[in-house]
Amino acid sequence: MDHYMVELGPILDVIGSEMRVSDNVELEPLCVGDEQFTFTKPVTLEVTLTNTSAGVVGSGRVRATVSTACSRCLEVFEMPLEGDIEAFYVGPVHAAEMPEEQQVEPIREGRIDLAPAIMTALVVEAPFAPETAAELDRWMPPGAGLPPLALFRTLA
Repeated sequence: MDHYMVELGPILDVIGSEMRVSDNVELEPLCVGDEQFTFTKPVTLEVTLTNTSAGVVGSGRVRATVSTACSRCLEVFEMPLEGDIEAFYVGPVHAAEMPEEQQVEPIREGRIDLAPAIMTALVVEAPFAPETAAELDRWMPPGAGLPPLALFRTLA
């Protein structure tokens, strides 16, 4: 996905106003390091855009199901991938006022591009070494409980 443009419309005129974006989008495979994650169905996107005095804040959630190869046994399996969307969009007037370390995206002609925020949310949550549930169980010491990677168990 190169772009996911959203027309901000009337929320640009009223500070504190909000709009919600809910959609299912098709994405190209995601690469993280040497791992490739292929989306097996459309990605669910739910974002709230809020006009603040300095710009538009985007916050929400993205949910996907991906297939990838286990880093230990190379078996292809499916796993959920969910991430938080956090973004800040500013117009040209406020862009110059932002500190250099503040990550912002531009508002151009009343529109914003959600694609960078969607992809960032997914990349941050994708494991560098995905493993099937069987491989996680095999390598965990008895009685140790499951690590946070247990969240990446197969859906099957």
